[in-house]
Amino acid sequence: MSDEENAPVSKSAEPEQIEGDDNEQVVPENFDESTKRRQELEAKLERALKRPKIKRRKDEHDLTNDDDELIQILKQQMDTAAKQDAELIESETGVAMNKIQLLPKVRNILSKANLAEVILDNNLLAEVRQWLEPLPNASLPSYEIQKTLFAALLKLPINTNHLRESGIGKILLFYQKSKRVEPDIKRVADKLVSDWTRPIIGASDNYRDKRFSSVEFDAAKLKEKMNRPKKRLTEEEKKRREAEKSIYEQQAARRNRAAAPAPTVTDYKFAPKSRVDKNAMSITQAGVGSSLNRDDQFKRIKAKLSGRRAGGSKKGGISIEGRGTQGF
Repeated sequence: MSDEENAPVSKSAEPEQIEGDDNEQVVPENFDESTKRRQELEAKLERALKRPKIKRRKDEHDLTNDDDELIQILKQQMDTAAKQDAELIESETGVAMNKIQLLPKVRNILSKANLAEVILDNNLLAEVRQWLEPLPNASLPSYEIQKTLFAALLKLPINTNHLRESGIGKILLFYQKSKRVEPDIKRVADKLVSDWTRPIIGASDNYRDKRFSSVEFDAAKLKEKMNRPKKRLTEEEKKRREAEKSIYEQQAARRNRAAAPAPTVTDYKFAPKSRVDKNAMSITQAGVGSSLNRDDQFKRIKAKLSGRRAGGSKKGGISIEGRGTQGF
């Protein structure tokens, strides 16, 4: 065996061990304070996610301190990422990608149903609102951020207290009314605003409990309105209407051709007044053709047939000519 093989290994060749947590990352000294703080938060979040949970019985629903710590770390990371992106956009010195890089972790935590109460109790909705707010250059967050956060809001059991503490209702109203929002995001915003405002105004989610304002239809008034001469448009109104037309409609007008009408969403405020007299329906004599449903009508006919058979009617029952059916 050679002398090189028998030579002891120098201690300097071994990697230097740093006392402390094995999972803790060592941040080089040449990094700035914001980078150090961000990496420390990421290390804490990784440790919190990998930490084993305490097993509990099914009938117990206690929330551990580990979950609270996990949400608090995520809040700090989301706040830091949002502020760093805002600074990059204002200074125009780089690409704002901090929120995009943190988005998978945010999606992972928001998708866990067992953390829903902890998320709401620790007011993580405030950071969600911060991520959904328009950026300093008046642009909206990326579509992926909007899609992820709106999907999470649909699953969380948010009540009035959570809305008051987080202030997320105002940003939802902005997404509901903005014309720059994608249609699928706007639909989710409409649903969330409707669901959140219903308990506040005391409205029921049952369609049968909904009340509509009804108006009597006046045919004479409609005919008079149709025959009324149309008011001539001014040049400004003509230009405004021309500008509101789509490119397809403008091309059809230049070629002197008809354009297919664009679909519109109509919102009706009044329902036609019903002409059905409920009192007359209630006093209608019960029987065939009455307001009874088919099951009740069938039971009555069957009872009458059974009574006639018991009274000595023919074995053949009702004749095909209809004899003996005057009582029905």
